[in-house]
Amino acid sequence: MNRNRGPAGLKQRGFSLLEVLISGAIMSTGLAGLAALLLSSVSGTAQAGHRTVATMLAAGLVSQIRITPAAEQTFLQSPPLVIEPCDATHACSAQQFSAFNLKTWQLEVALRLPGGFGVVCMDGSPFDGSADNVDCDGGDLLVVKVFWRAGAHQESSSARVVKVAG
Repeated sequence: MNRNRGPAGLKQRGFSLLEVLISGAIMSTGLAGLAALLLSSVSGTAQAGHRTVATMLAAGLVSQIRITPAAEQTFLQSPPLVIEPCDATHACSAQQFSAFNLKTWQLEVALRLPGGFGVVCMDGSPFDGSADNVDCDGGDLLVVKVFWRAGAHQESSSARVVKVAG
């Protein structure tokens, strides 16, 4: 802060233009860092939400597979594009029930996760694979794998795997 004598010999108080510019630059740098931190926090929260949704969806399908063990093989096949309803008002076999549940589950994964899809497969190393290559090697574990796009502008994907048995 400068204290110079003005033309009439009076003391002048205030900040110089240079001091104001430097303090503005420091404040701008701090605010930019805060904005970046908030953006990172929002992105992390969204990814945590996607992971939670994927885990819940996979666990739900695992429960359905466990309650219809006679139709386990049906879950390993791709369901037809159009499936007849299978509920309390429409009688169906265990295989039809499983195919209906699998198709419903796949639609829900696609709706609730960005670029989401899921598979049920036999795999010896269940925690590998990506959206481009689900990498089901036909091993001895029945697993549910869920994939989705990691971010709105990213090509990479994230995955969640839940083992059914083994």
